[in-house]
Amino acid sequence: MKLTKNQFEEKLKNQELVITLMGMSNIGKTHWSKKLKNLHFEHKCCDDLIEKIIEPELTAMGYKGLTDMAKWLGHPFEKQFPANQGNYLKHENSVMKKILQELENKISGNITIDTTGSVIYTGDYICNKLKEKSLIVFIEATAQMQQEMFERFLKNPKPIVWAHSFNKKEKEADMEALKRCYPELLNYRTNQYRKHADITIAYPKTNYYDSAENFLELIKNHL
Repeated sequence: MKLTKNQFEEKLKNQELVITLMGMSNIGKTHWSKKLKNLHFEHKCCDDLIEKIIEPELTAMGYKGLTDMAKWLGHPFEKQFPANQGNYLKHENSVMKKILQELENKISGNITIDTTGSVIYTGDYICNKLKEKSLIVFIEATAQMQQEMFERFLKNPKPIVWAHSFNKKEKEADMEALKRCYPELLNYRTNQYRKHADITIAYPKTNYYDSAENFLELIKNHL
């Protein structure tokens, strides 16, 4: 959704603003969504909604929470990964369609859609509908951040869909292959996020200590 600064301010004031946050895991989508709750934005967290669908399976394994959901999905070199990745994407599609239907029926209230890093794999139909119904903000990781992002991924695991971005060379160790392919995954996703985004904000500009008001002002200044 293309907006002018004036249209942005009007929608915000009239409780009609829908913001979709896109970007890699650990880039700050949930952080900003939670801050915007202080300004009475409804927070639609896609990770939480997917986890709720998978909850019976997670509970049976003694798992709970996003970190355990990452264990359930696994790394792309683990045997459970292909089947679980397929199920994860199926559930993500279901969650996104439900959110889009809710936007169709929406009467009032500002909303933040906190997408997963893999929302781009739900296909052009869903991404185009998101763009029709919301202002898509891509928080972009800079090239210098790639190593830091990988370390965050290992330290604070979140479910990551790799699709076709992982390949393992002969005699290459699992984690070596993961480390080599991660920048390729980041580059592929960056191009896809840019394709769908209305605006792109570089990660260093999204200061974690800023207020929700400052974050909205940052978005507005990029329109």
